[in-house]
Amino acid sequence: MAECIVSNEVGFTKISIQGRIDSISAPQVEQKIISIANSGEKFIACDFKEVNYISSAGLRIFLTGQQKMASAGGNLYLYCLNPQILQVFKMGGFHNFMKIVDDEKSLLAIIKPEKSKIKKESIDLGRIRFEYIKSEKAPSDLKIIGTQDKLPLSTYSENDVVSVSSQDIDYGTGLATTGVDYEDYKNYFGETVLLNGSIFFYPAIKKTAVDFMQASPEMNFEYKFLHGFGYKDNPEYTLKFNGLDGFIDLHDLVQAMIELTENQMFGFTMITESKGIWGMNLTNVPIKENQPNDTDNIFDAKHFYQWMNFPVEPNDINSLVIATGIAVKNKDKLNDEMKSLFPKDSNFHIHGVVFDKELFNDDLEKFDEELTRIISSSEAKKVQHLLASSQFNKGILTITALKG
Repeated sequence: MAECIVSNEVGFTKISIQGRIDSISAPQVEQKIISIANSGEKFIACDFKEVNYISSAGLRIFLTGQQKMASAGGNLYLYCLNPQILQVFKMGGFHNFMKIVDDEKSLLAIIKPEKSKIKKESIDLGRIRFEYIKSEKAPSDLKIIGTQDKLPLSTYSENDVVSVSSQDIDYGTGLATTGVDYEDYKNYFGETVLLNGSIFFYPAIKKTAVDFMQASPEMNFEYKFLHGFGYKDNPEYTLKFNGLDGFIDLHDLVQAMIELTENQMFGFTMITESKGIWGMNLTNVPIKENQPNDTDNIFDAKHFYQWMNFPVEPNDINSLVIATGIAVKNKDKLNDEMKSLFPKDSNFHIHGVVFDKELFNDDLEKFDEELTRIISSSEAKKVQHLLASSQFNKGILTITALKG
């Protein structure tokens, strides 16, 4: 068996391991590493001076731990390995992939906090602490795509489809799909998120799965929308957020952003960890062929649960979520077209892509880099309209001022 003693050192968290690391004790050591990594620690160091044996099962957990830490912008270090233990790492070639150093002095010479040249500020708003970078940026135009007027009665047709270029909008939401011929794609519209020009959509069909198209500056894709909105990225704020006394409600997070920014309306995109998603999505495509009858509203009680996947309890706890949306300080100052973008009882509208549980780098200076990494390498599970009671742990986000 192995015993793990955790201590907080300057610049890193140390796990002093004592005993034998094998198939019996390895899960315990692995859970300790994961628990510390999930807390946001970027550097973990495992002290091996009292480890007397390690098997291949033990080797594997340190390789997996290093891979997870590296993906989140951190590192897992091992030090004070006796010659026999070090030889086991070398026999498997693991030493080529691990951060192995001689002793704690060598470790401290490597782990030196980098001083950022970018000025950061911090503020506590309600139960949320923000660390942020502010830039003077001009507001972006909010592009309104199509209309939601035909949604309640399910009366969309081919004439209502709006083509949107991946180069015209960076971030946005709506009801969309991809394809060339209407007859081929008409049954694949679903809840949609645009992230840096890439599209993720969740077709409103049985046995559905998230489909996506990853955009690049060199390529132009056309996305098909029934309705939605979007904007070009021009962030005024890049922020890191944490709850001061527990998890953060989506409602509280948005209201804190509203208090922070001076803008009447803004777009925002966040990378965060779910602590319970309340989300909803269409389960039928609202085109004429699918309407219940000529007069029924799909949101009426008798049709609602045939048309909507609506939660009775929070889902996707600990999942990685990337979400984008818009918020406004005072809806009364908006024209009717702008007001229609927001639910009647809310001053924000947001969709999220839910990924499997995964560590992420919450360094606010790495937002674009981390977004690209996740889009490129992570598997999406669903796309949903997020409700105000959804809860999150920590995250990074950007705010872009919008004209409205």
